[in-house]
Amino acid sequence: MELTEESQKAKFAQVLNARQLKAIECLQTHQALTRKEYCELTDVSSRTAHRDLINLVERGLLSSAGKGRGSKYVLAKTLR
Repeated sequence: MELTEESQKAKFAQVLNARQLKAIECLQTHQALTRKEYCELTDVSSRTAHRDLINLVERGLLSSAGKGRGSKYVLAKTLR
């Protein structure tokens, strides 16, 4: 599911913040995203990145792979 359609972007914009939207869009062209990459992409602290990414996992939009520093986040199967 690509976020290129305005209706889909609007739907996500109602429940996600701009940083989270940027992550979803990034993951449509990249295989995975680390917390460090999210920090660089969105210019936030590591703690904020962690909260945002965990929120996306809890909403079922991302899946996490790995633990600790090696954690990577990928789009949930429903969004691929």
